[in-house]
Amino acid sequence: MIIGITAEWNPFHLGHAYMVEHLKREYPDARLLAVMSGPFVQRGEPALFDKWARASWAVQAGVDAVLELPGTAALQSADRFAESAVLHLHTLHCTHIAFGTESATVQELQEAARWAASDEYLSVLHSFLRQRLPYGQAMTATMRSRFPKLAEKLLLPNNLLGFRYASAIVRHKLPIQIIAIPRKSEGTVSATAIREQLLSGHFMEYLPDFVQQDVKRLLASRHYTDYKRYEEACLLRSRFLPLKALSDSGLFSEGLEHRWFSCMKSGNYENALLKIKNRRYPYRRLKRIGAALLLSQGQGPSPYASMHQPAFLRLLAMKKGAGCLLKDPRIPIIVSEARAERTLSPDIRTALLQECLAEDIFSFCQEEEGFRQAGMNYYHSPVIL
Repeated sequence: MIIGITAEWNPFHLGHAYMVEHLKREYPDARLLAVMSGPFVQRGEPALFDKWARASWAVQAGVDAVLELPGTAALQSADRFAESAVLHLHTLHCTHIAFGTESATVQELQEAARWAASDEYLSVLHSFLRQRLPYGQAMTATMRSRFPKLAEKLLLPNNLLGFRYASAIVRHKLPIQIIAIPRKSEGTVSATAIREQLLSGHFMEYLPDFVQQDVKRLLASRHYTDYKRYEEACLLRSRFLPLKALSDSGLFSEGLEHRWFSCMKSGNYENALLKIKNRRYPYRRLKRIGAALLLSQGQGPSPYASMHQPAFLRLLAMKKGAGCLLKDPRIPIIVSEARAERTLSPDIRTALLQECLAEDIFSFCQEEEGFRQAGMNYYHSPVIL
């Protein structure tokens, strides 16, 4: 039994530790594999701490190995993110996928996922989309027509993400079972709130002890993301792009690139996004667009404009002796960047260069100048614990 986990661990907190402990207690013979967003996370910004630190925290907590979900998968809408994560876990021969939920059960999620794959579901969904409802509202209305109680549960983020995992499994007919773990409601706090606390100098009761020690060191050495520096890089990149390049990127529809082009003349990136935001383009989607523009090279369609099939995974951290879990993957596992560039196909080498660019921009946005070195994918080996 191999249980897959999709994660950002931005940072790894007590809720994440509880999930790993639950899986190890309930499934003592299972092995745990995770795919984790690397330098950039799904909300459309860099992670607070580097990917090797975040992956090593999970291994210390009991995960057998953590591999990097490519940025072209991590910086997608939530449904594409979930689908890509499931497909990558399938390449690692995972038999199960585990995730936290606020209230939805495995049976509810599976029933809803099976219906969401039907022609009837698509017919009802399109009827609401023709009313010009945003996609999320149209999906909620569609689900309410068949599963009214579950539709209300799917307004909660973890329930909804679990539904998307289940839907991807059904859509691709994958031999993967789902494990829904009820989240602890008492004493919980969001990862966003934890990051805000850390950056304001407050410690740290929501982090496991071993993470606290590492985080203190990272904060003291200023080895963390300077989000102001990142936003200024996004603003500058957008100002450099002509309107045609925005149109050709494939990241915009309904003429929104014209509004983007105009508003990015602002002196403040966040204010520009708030001016552009509307019902169909919420703030987080705009942040992903800004990140994709910053990370895209050259002209033409952005590699972040569409979802790609799994092509490779990068090993970030692993327990000693867990290498047997990675001996027969369906796609290459990157351990050495230099070796991969010598031996893999041209298409994969191109994708690896894109990942190196993302890591270089993450380094560029570090608070301390000494941590802004380029090429960390070449210099940093997987962490073995």
